Amino acid sequence: MTESFGRFGPMKELSRFKGDGEFADREARVLFSDYMKQYFVEMRVDEYIETRNMGSHNERYAEDCAENFVMGLITTSELMV
Repeated sequence: MTESFGRFGPMKELSRFKGDGEFADREARVLFSDYMKQYFVEMRVDEYIETRNMGSHNERYAEDCAENFVMGLITTSELMV
């Protein structure tokens, strides 16, 4: 488990996902902010990076979001740039 400091305070990395095949350039990390007591998903593809707040949802929901991203179910056009 690694820690990083983002705009949402210190964040712990709980899990990491990597795309495969045509989505091999995608990576997602599930993070938890002790300060906010919320989960986040950081999604990366090429030069795009987006961190989404999972609100009141749990870790499994955040993992599903990360998995959907690396599998291509969340498209790059849906990312905020």
